[in-house]
Amino acid sequence: MIDYDNLFGDPAFAAFEPERIEGIKDVMAQLQGKTPAEALGILTEFNRSLPYDRKFGKEERTLMLRAFLHTMPADERKKYEPFLKMTGFL
Repeated sequence: MIDYDNLFGDPAFAAFEPERIEGIKDVMAQLQGKTPAEALGILTEFNRSLPYDRKFGKEERTLMLRAFLHTMPADERKKYEPFLKMTGFL
């Protein structure tokens, strides 16, 4: 179970609109237990589903992914980080 209060207590999320936070929560729930390749597909589809003027910028995507990685055990996180860096998500 993800502790969203702790996770989104980061001051960097203060500027996010509530709808964006809810979208991130939905995506993070979908990412739980997925392989890096599956996660990439989910993240790509999520970004494509947003209207052009609502897409996440690079800084927002990085913050979202760091939040997601923060929810994982260290050994699981190590599997994702190189993949996300290679694809430009981090």
